[in-house]
Amino acid sequence: MLYKLESLRGVAALFVVLYHCQMKFGNFSFPFIQNSYLFVDFFFVLSGFVMSLAYGVRIQSGLPFKAYIVSRLGRLYPLHITLLFVWLIYLLSKQALYVYGYGGSEQFDEYDSFKSFFTHVFLIQSFGINAGNSWNVPSWSISAELFAYIFFFAFSFFIDKKNKIMPCIIIAVTAYLFLVSLGRDSLGMTYDYGLIRCIGAFYLGVALHRIQIRIKNLSWSIKYIYLLELIAVTLLVVTVNYASISSYAFMPALLAFMFAIFVFSSTKDGLIGGVLNNQYVRLIGLWSYSIYMVHSIVISITQLILEYVFNIIILEFNSLERLSFSVFVISVTIFLASLTYRYIEVPFRDKAKQYSKQLSMSKLNS
Repeated sequence: MLYKLESLRGVAALFVVLYHCQMKFGNFSFPFIQNSYLFVDFFFVLSGFVMSLAYGVRIQSGLPFKAYIVSRLGRLYPLHITLLFVWLIYLLSKQALYVYGYGGSEQFDEYDSFKSFFTHVFLIQSFGINAGNSWNVPSWSISAELFAYIFFFAFSFFIDKKNKIMPCIIIAVTAYLFLVSLGRDSLGMTYDYGLIRCIGAFYLGVALHRIQIRIKNLSWSIKYIYLLELIAVTLLVVTVNYASISSYAFMPALLAFMFAIFVFSSTKDGLIGGVLNNQYVRLIGLWSYSIYMVHSIVISITQLILEYVFNIIILEFNSLERLSFSVFVISVTIFLASLTYRYIEVPFRDKAKQYSKQLSMSKLNS
């Protein structure tokens, strides 16, 4: 089990939460936090790496698509649909308060409409169908990732049968060339070109796994592990920090993500690897999907309570208040994530795995 990578995913999820909390001191915004939306791309690269590791050979050996997609849906969909209905109840409640004169505003505009609700139900909200992000906003990446899984299965089953590196690089480069051609000032495509963004990073992860296979006999002494871990974290921090200096500056960050995954997939631990293997940090990694999916509703409800109950406006926070707000949001998010992981993620994931295994066995016996 790649525990260090799971822990890294948890740390990345926390930085995404800080990004959405708009953490700043006075008028100063930390560039690293302002660019932490890029950690969603880290999720995509890591997903490609793990999927290639777990499913690459199995797909090429005849794994039934139904067994494959049941397993993937069991991982993603239960928590997604649960939170979608939490958002529905939340927005309906806000709408009722607005209608009865308790303040607020119209909730179901062109973004949070019932039309967009059904794009979320069918996980197609990253296809450019909607006019913008809506409902549980972070779920755009779940939509993109699910269809990246489908693309990965089809490409591996029908075309990519020899685990070559170059097809992966071609797919990734093509995706990023298209995104760059749009002329945007960042990689922050979500509801419109989120799927293309995901496939680009996903196939960087697949390529990385295949590179690792070819050098699997490479052995580092422990002193080099310490150094490589330090280099990996330094590169990650520096490249994310400066990712907004130009419209192409996200590229070094993607390479830093790949290098970090490569280094921390080692079975040996340096100082940083030891921290990532700490049982409490590993729990954050274990709950990372729930952290990512839950944090948006926590932020929204917290803002609502502060504004309408205590008459406190988030935008008017000083530095200490902003820090306190961020710490509170992270704390509540982690607590709720531990519950959604235990009571939603795990039961449905395990049932999906069991059913997927039965489908695979029935295919073998037929």
